[in-house]
Amino acid sequence: MSFANRDQKFLDADEKASRSPNSETKAFEQPAPTFVNDEGLPVDEDKELTLHRGLKARQISMIALGGAVGTGLIIGSGTALRRGGPLGLLLGYSFVGFVCFMVMTSLGEMAAYLPHRK
Repeated sequence: MSFANRDQKFLDADEKASRSPNSETKAFEQPAPTFVNDEGLPVDEDKELTLHRGLKARQISMIALGGAVGTGLIIGSGTALRRGGPLGLLLGYSFVGFVCFMVMTSLGEMAAYLPHRK
């Protein structure tokens, strides 16, 4: 039993076992992917790739502070909606969002221009 999908033909286990290695299914075999590092050089595949902890305690505390500030803005928006109306709320959120966008764009530009190397 085989399944046709556009130009490819998929074989079940029985058909695959009955065919020789030099048959037409060899055309669908792909080479193993090669991995490259940041400089574009190939990475040794025999090395064990492990994760390392790059965040320090101060960075984690700043992420937590940012989450708390975001939550405070959402909770405080009820009072702003009552006092300023929907247009005032929309203008305030637009302004703060624009400032946040500019800060994040600046950080991205600095990281691209002056990358941190260990």
